[in-house]
Amino acid sequence: NMRSCPKCEYRYGPWVAVCPDCDVPLEEEEPRDDDRVELVPLYSGSTIMCDLLTEALKATGIASIYRGQEPLLGIMGELARPPFGRLLISDRDLRQRRDELADALATVGEALPEDAA
Repeated sequence: NMRSCPKCEYRYGPWVAVCPDCDVPLEEEEPRDDDRVELVPLYSGSTIMCDLLTEALKATGIASIYRGQEPLLGIMGELARPPFGRLLISDRDLRQRRDELADALATVGEALPEDAA
């Protein structure tokens, strides 16, 4: 659980006991529903294109997670990155940052599907 300062309201991880700015003991926070993130697929394709799209998303401040998809069912093992992958983003970014997502997808020649969230 996160902790927060009752004075400045800044949030800290559970390993911090005292606010470094206010020198006030932190209070435990209850988990909040808005802290939960659901990941949704944004793009599937070659690893190289996933890397390019990751950089374009990063430039706009949108976080993504790469998941390799190996069509050879583990034959390559740890020797190389899978040739194909998927990029996942938060469902909140998909709903709220459509213009930025469309611009990032355009850098790899793709478009945001009309029916996406």
